[in-house]
Amino acid sequence: MQSGLRDFLAEFHHVDYTEFTEVADLLSMGYERLVRKGMDGQLVAHAMLGATLNLYDLFNVGTELPRFFRELADYIENEAALSSFQGEA
Repeated sequence: MQSGLRDFLAEFHHVDYTEFTEVADLLSMGYERLVRKGMDGQLVAHAMLGATLNLYDLFNVGTELPRFFRELADYIENEAALSSFQGEA
C-alpha cells in the first residue's frame, strides 16, 4: 500500500468499524435491490460513488478526496500489476 494511503487510513485506526456494519448492510441491500430490479450494476456503483462524494462534502472533508483517490488508484494499479505478475509465474 502506498505510504500516503496507509497514513491516511491510519488516522482512523481508533474507529471500531463494527459499529458501521448495520448501516453498510442496509446500504448494500438497497443497492442490491436496485440491481435486482434491472438497473445496470455499473450505474449503481457509480451512483454509490456519487453518494460517497456527497457524504464527504456533507462533513466538509471533500478536500481530502483528490489525494486519497490518487493514492487509492496507485494502490489498485499496483495490486493489479502484482496479481498479473504472480499469475504468470
